[in-house]
Amino acid sequence: MNAHDPRFAQGVGGRPDLSIEADLPAFYRRMPTPDLESPAFAEALLAGNQCVARNIVNGKLDAGIDLIEVDVAVMQPALYEVGQRWQNNRISVAQEHLATAICQTVLAGALLRVEPAPFCGQRALFACVEGNFHALGLRMVADAFELAGWESAYLGADVPNPALLEQIASTRPDVVGLSVSLPQQVLKIRELIRMCRIELGAQCPPFMVGGLAMNSVDDLWRRVEADVWYPDARSAQREAL
Repeated sequence: MNAHDPRFAQGVGGRPDLSIEADLPAFYRRMPTPDLESPAFAEALLAGNQCVARNIVNGKLDAGIDLIEVDVAVMQPALYEVGQRWQNNRISVAQEHLATAICQTVLAGALLRVEPAPFCGQRALFACVEGNFHALGLRMVADAFELAGWESAYLGADVPNPALLEQIASTRPDVVGLSVSLPQQVLKIRELIRMCRIELGAQCPPFMVGGLAMNSVDDLWRRVEADVWYPDARSAQREAL
């Protein structure tokens, strides 16, 4: 990744040097320690090289590394780097979209290689709130639940609250996972949670919330009245289990 990004500076033994974590944005501090191949994965995404990106992920799976670990230690840090470069006008929107599309394709291929646990009898529903088009992180969370044996319904990006409320009411999942990427979308989560609790009462499922905006502000998840916050797919899976 960016050689000037302290989050990925190499420390003793080749591991990233986290000694200056306090100076980093909150969402970086909450990110799992990046795998040593995450920078190469990010560069492959930015170069539009799907073959290299796929080979990095397949190499990890071949080595017996859990797919969710690959998600949070290889892909998630790489996507943060892509997002930071876009925000700093160092790459174009087209490059950012290409990087995301390649990562989606690689993730879908990797998922086909992994056998999920037997169905545990529980169902989860995942959606990005209205206005949130950054759905790849939530896709990783939905996959983590599916691999753990849940029936995972993934609705994707930009789901309006009325439609989401209707889906929750009709399917009655055991948990709902929501994602928000920008501050202006935060109120949508609180609005939805309140609507569901009024509409469904005691039958309302618990709400897990995550995404870049939630990772950037301490205890923001409590302010939107959610039940659980997850910074990444592994954390979300652990909370569920």
